[in-house]
Amino acid sequence: MSTLLIDIGNTRLKWAWCDDGLQVPPPAAGALPTPWQHAGAATHTAPPERAALVGTWQQLAGGRAPAVWIANVAGPTLAGQVDALLTEAFGSLATLEWVRTAAAHGGLLNGYREPTQLGVDRWVGSVGAHRWLPGQTLLIVTAGTATTL
Repeated sequence: MSTLLIDIGNTRLKWAWCDDGLQVPPPAAGALPTPWQHAGAATHTAPPERAALVGTWQQLAGGRAPAVWIANVAGPTLAGQVDALLTEAFGSLATLEWVRTAAAHGGLLNGYREPTQLGVDRWVGSVGAHRWLPGQTLLIVTAGTATTL
């Protein structure tokens, strides 16, 4: 099965395509593993780019329906647009999972008093880092376009 990972950020939609069962070479020392074979991005203001995404995703799917995991920090309007893109690409065949921030996942605890206040993009990064290096103390630093200094 194939998996399409989508991050709807504040300024861009980023995506990565993973084919399950494909052997991924181990990362170089100090590098993060990257199990995806294809990836890209499109700005929210560029409909031609989004139209091209549909064709790219359909080509990568090769007639199969992928599982789709989506993290969204950009709000319901863009979520609806992405939902429409996925329907255009795969009809109702794709399995959609809208990822949400949780209080805990697999031994990782979210320290926010109100767990949903932690952006889902930050939460997913933390879950991935925790899974990659379980039991280790980690400092994860990210800075998206919504960062205020």
